[in-house]
Amino acid sequence: MVKVISLLGCNSVRIRVRMLFNVYLLVSFIRFRVTLVLNLVILLNLAQLRDQRELHLVKLMKSFVCGNCHPAMKLLVQQQPHGALSVGEVKFC
Repeated sequence: MVKVISLLGCNSVRIRVRMLFNVYLLVSFIRFRVTLVLNLVILLNLAQLRDQRELHLVKLMKSFVCGNCHPAMKLLVQQQPHGALSVGEVKFC
């Protein structure tokens, strides 16, 4: 016990203890932020919004391929013989 007290009196040990405490506080804060963000994702249904964006993108691609879109959009996407889509070079004048 005497050794511990004498070590705590040393400046380098005090600095290390402060640094470890600061790291502990930082890790605690990060854990709190992650928990808060995860709760917000669940609360705001952000995962559902991502799914809706993906479905919208699929709908847009289908309309480009079928030709149910603006004539300029028909030139953006081309369907390959094996079914894949390719995006052509877009030139803006």
